[in-house]
Amino acid sequence: MCLLPSSNGQTQRKGRKIMIGNNVVGIIFSNMHDDRLRELTDIRTMGSVPFGGRYRTIDFQLSNMVNSGVTKVGVVTKSNYQSLMDHLGSGKAWDLSRKREGLFILPPFGLGNGVYQSRIEALDGITNFLQTCKEEYVVLSDCHIIYTMDLRPVFNEFEEKNADIMVVYKNSTMPEDLPDRIRFDVGRGRKITDVVIGGDIDGKCNWSMGVYVMRKSFLIKVVAECIARNRMVFARDVLQRGVQDYRIYGYRHE
Repeated sequence: MCLLPSSNGQTQRKGRKIMIGNNVVGIIFSNMHDDRLRELTDIRTMGSVPFGGRYRTIDFQLSNMVNSGVTKVGVVTKSNYQSLMDHLGSGKAWDLSRKREGLFILPPFGLGNGVYQSRIEALDGITNFLQTCKEEYVVLSDCHIIYTMDLRPVFNEFEEKNADIMVVYKNSTMPEDLPDRIRFDVGRGRKITDVVIGGDIDGKCNWSMGVYVMRKSFLIKVVAECIARNRMVFARDVLQRGVQDYRIYGYRHE
């Protein structure tokens, strides 16, 4: 349990408007893919699954955010999160033990039945938390993919493109065991022109790494609209449907 080293493989453009990390609230989904690894998540969340002996999978996303200047992070939980809470503690290991900002555990108490079934429902359950945050932007992340990344260039691209949504993708062969098999068609200027969900594909493709950046006000509005229309699948009802209506751009992670 510790803050992992910052990735230094990314550079920032000079002379451009910079989106500062401390104006971004991070949201990490700790349970989103528990059903894919039942033998490991019977008594813990996906986020607290051990990796490399001393780490848990959530450590990588927390470190990515903190190393990118994000000082407020909410961890969305669902069930079996005692081990996750024990691991995270006060957030001191990531320099998130603060009087203001810091680390927030977000149980599913905002829902009538106490359990969310989709990402949209989970986001609806934390709307009150988001509304109290002073930060203007949100970065959403799952914690089932292990990698290190400087998110600051992603934030900068978001501003430069005047995007509604910025998705992070990797151009390579899609991992066979990837839970969300989402891939993007990327056009000129890295604008997302199509979103394909599921199915197999041979060779390389632009597959989603489960990281999304948007304005907080935009996210709250979109979630409310989805709830009102009973549209509960983020990939289908926000990304896929939104290709024509929203300014969705991609950031390629090398």
